[in-house]
Amino acid sequence: MKIGDLVSYECLEAGPLCRERLGYITDVLDDGLDYPMYEVICTEPYDRGWFADVALKLVSEGKK
Repeated sequence: MKIGDLVSYECLEAGPLCRERLGYITDVLDDGLDYPMYEVICTEPYDRGWFADVALKLVSEGKK
């Protein structure tokens, strides 16, 4: 996965409104020692967070 890719993830909020959300990868933190973390921003509803690749599903690759 890379910056610009559209991904889906489970929201971290508890409650009945919690559902799968779509967002774009906006940043990658990779120190070369552990697994990379991806910053994902969702606009509807607004949500932002850092996720491991195992928590994300690739929906569409961003344009090169």
